[in-house]
Amino acid sequence: MNEFLLEAETISNEFEHFLNSSFDQQDIKTLTFLFDRSQKALKKLKVSTFLIDSLTNRLKEEFNENLGVKITGAGGGGCLLLVHNELVTEEHLIRLLSNFDVKLYYNVKIN
Repeated sequence: MNEFLLEAETISNEFEHFLNSSFDQQDIKTLTFLFDRSQKALKKLKVSTFLIDSLTNRLKEEFNENLGVKITGAGGGGCLLLVHNELVTEEHLIRLLSNFDVKLYYNVKIN
C-alpha cells in the first residue's frame, strides 16, 4: 500500500506540473504516459475490473502512445478517461469500442 501511495503522489505531482505549464500539442505524449502510469498503479491496487483491463489493453494495442487511458470513479470501474492526439478519431474509437458493451461520450478538447 505504501508503494501505491508513493506512486500516486509522484503521478499527482507530475500531473500538477503538467497542468501548470503551458500546454502544447507535443505534450500530449506526456499526458498519455501519465494516464497509462496512473492506470497501471490503479490496477495494482485492484480497483480495476476484467472489462476495464480488456478495454485498456485493446485501446493500447490499437493506439499505443497516441492514446492514454485511466479508470476514474469510486473503484470497480464505471468510467474511463481517454486522452489522445489527432491521429485517433471518434469514428475509430466507436468502431473499436463497438465490440464491448460500453457507451462512448466523446469530444472534450484541450486547445
